[in-house]
This record gives sequence, structure tokens and C-alpha cells, in this order.
Amino acid sequence: MVLSNTEIIRAIESGRLGITPQPEFTVEGKNARFESDTLNLTLAEKLQVIKGGVTFDPSTDDIRQVVRKHSREVVLTDDKPFILKPGNCVLAMTAERITLRADTDEPPLMGIIEGRSTLGRSFMTVHVTAPFVHAGTDHQIVLEIANIGKWNIVLRRGMNIAQMAFIELSGKPTLRLSQFHGQDLPCGTAGGRNEK
Repeated sequence: MVLSNTEIIRAIESGRLGITPQPEFTVEGKNARFESDTLNLTLAEKLQVIKGGVTFDPSTDDIRQVVRKHSREVVLTDDKPFILKPGNCVLAMTAERITLRADTDEPPLMGIIEGRSTLGRSFMTVHVTAPFVHAGTDHQIVLEIANIGKWNIVLRRGMNIAQMAFIELSGKPTLRLSQFHGQDLPCGTAGGRNEK
């Protein structure tokens, strides 16, 4: 079952779903935080700008180490947005920490994160390949943002960048926490599991 916006609010109020900072329940205007069945998430201030000319082997390389070595950090401020040029990509995070508790009496939730249609129509991808946010998650969500279009696109701290739907699971899962569980940086680290 996909939660409606009113059920998302109930899940936040009951503690089954944690969103930090907690969003105001707004459905009107350009900065509305809720659609009828999703929560809009905003862009955090740190970006990892990916450098080109690197060969990555997913079967042997640790992506966290490769990103750290072949990217540069940019910190967004109100006066300093980032211009994402065609063909370029960045790792970013949601400003919100998402907590999908699996230890309550209520059925646990999982999330599905996607970009927003306005951004899609400018040919910017926001979340590549892995839209599932599993039960037991407790961290900010990393976004793989790429400009596959023809225009420069402005990224601003706090802009609505993605949307998340929440699905109620049937039954309690056996949790398997990913290598990125607890991450607090776009390159997936400080606090993440299995850090080398």
C-alpha cells in the first residue's frame, strides 16, 4: 500500500517514519513539501563534483574510495549556487535525514525516491539506478545528479530536488543494512558501515 500525504503525516506523528528536519504540511505553492502521495525532499549544501578520465571497475573497486580520490567538494550557500553544465554530474544528498523504523508494532515502511518532473523536463536526472530506500534506513539519501540535456542548470541549497513515496511492507523484514547505512557525506562515509 502506498501512503497518501495524510498517511505520511500520520506515520511521522506516530514515529514510524522520521524526517529530520520535520517538514511543514504544505501542499500549495512552489515550495510545497507534499504532493498527494509523495514527500518533496530538498538539496543539502554539500556536493561532490565528479572528475572525468577515470576507469571504475564495480567488481573490484570501492566506489567510496574512487569518489573521494576523483571528485572535489563544493559547499552551496544562499549566494553561491552551483551551475551543472551539460554532461557533468555530482553526488549530493537530501537535506532531510530519513528514518524508516522497522522496530515498531506497526508494519514497517520502505521508500521509493525519484526526481521531480520539472527537473526531468530540463533533462536533469536526480537519482540513478537505485530508487529503493529500505526499511531500517536511518540517514540522508545520496542523489546521483547528472545533466544529460543542453542547458546549464542551477542547483541551489534547499531547492525541491526529489520526491519520495512510502510503501507499507507486509510482515517484518530481516534487516540487511547496506555498506552506506548511516552515511552523512555524499561520497558515502563518515558513519557508514564497512568503512575502509
